[in-house]
Amino acid sequence: MTSFIHGCIIKIVQEVEPNSSTFQICSLIIEYRPVKGMEQPPCCNNLVANFIKGGVALDKLSLQSDYSSVIVSYSTGIDSMGALYWAVKNFPKEKIFLLYCDTGMEYDINIELFYKVANFIGVKPVLLAHPKGFLGLLLEERLMFPDMKNRWCTSYLKTGITDKWIRRNRHILGEKCLFISGERRDESPRRARLPEIEFHRTHLKTERVAKFQCHWYRPCLDYEKGKMFEFAKELKLEPHPCYEYVNRCSCMFCVFMPDKHAIENMKRHPEKIKPYIQAEIKLQHTWKAKTSLKELWDTVCDEVEDGILG
Repeated sequence: MTSFIHGCIIKIVQEVEPNSSTFQICSLIIEYRPVKGMEQPPCCNNLVANFIKGGVALDKLSLQSDYSSVIVSYSTGIDSMGALYWAVKNFPKEKIFLLYCDTGMEYDINIELFYKVANFIGVKPVLLAHPKGFLGLLLEERLMFPDMKNRWCTSYLKTGITDKWIRRNRHILGEKCLFISGERRDESPRRARLPEIEFHRTHLKTERVAKFQCHWYRPCLDYEKGKMFEFAKELKLEPHPCYEYVNRCSCMFCVFMPDKHAIENMKRHPEKIKPYIQAEIKLQHTWKAKTSLKELWDTVCDEVEDGILG
């Protein structure tokens, strides 16, 4: 089957499994052909979603096999373990880079867990960090905590340094790279609208600078969270310890987490909260519009040692 969408030729080869109403994508070929009046290729949003209908098992999905490298965006959370599972089931381990961004607001154990996973699975670890970290950027440049309208934490501490690393290492990654992440649709309305495959930001539309293709694939979009734990178990990986008391593994005091999750982290890691409360006071800007970290801390301060805040 060949379809023409906004100047892109998409060829889908279907293989119907015996006695089954579902099918497996055997080959996905994305080819851009210039169209009169169209100066550059658009983002190939929802290319896979347009063709996958009804209960396809994504762990059987096979994209093009000629990728020279595969990057798995890894957070130590359970969804990124699902992304890693898909990668190791579909590509040789020697092609896979496990990429972790240290925001400066992570659990102390995260970097150790990251290297342990990379070593255990047998893939190449890539640890990235902005030189200023979250607090440095907050106090020296941004002067306000992030919010839904201005998620500078993501752009500075994750996507920005990731894109820079990819561009600087094209000679290592080769001419064709697949970037994999573990978002799921049921996490949020925004993620529900994400395409399964698209061009990554680092994809070069022409060969003027270099020959480099980079596709972004999200294999876990239509899975429920429970399936991610099954994938982790199959890889013989233990979920992050934070899942014992919160249902999402994120930065310790992420502005997008429920207040109760921040409180649980304060109880278990009271020494971590002081710099962020001090930042609120210095900047006269609170963690959330209607909630300050100091207010949350006051609700739990009788459960930790006196003098933590000095």
